[in-house]
Amino acid sequence: MSEFTPIYPAEVERLIQQMPAKTSPLDAVPVSLLKQCRTETAVVMANLANVSFKYGRFPNVMKHGIVVPFLKKPGLGVTDLKNFRPITNL
Repeated sequence: MSEFTPIYPAEVERLIQQMPAKTSPLDAVPVSLLKQCRTETAVVMANLANVSFKYGRFPNVMKHGIVVPFLKKPGLGVTDLKNFRPITNL
């Protein structure tokens, strides 16, 4: 397995701060709460990411997404499936 560069809590904290306010129905924690607690959770999240990368494993529960049909252009017919594109919220 190739080497990876570990991620540090400060980088995780910066990434959390930059996240948009959108939340997925699959999210266990709303983004707004995650942003409020980013300093406290950054160490744990960095550790989880580093262990996952080191051993090449990722939890199956986090491999699921919700696919939602999104109309390509306003005004297109909603009865024709060709007018939609799939958007996945991971």
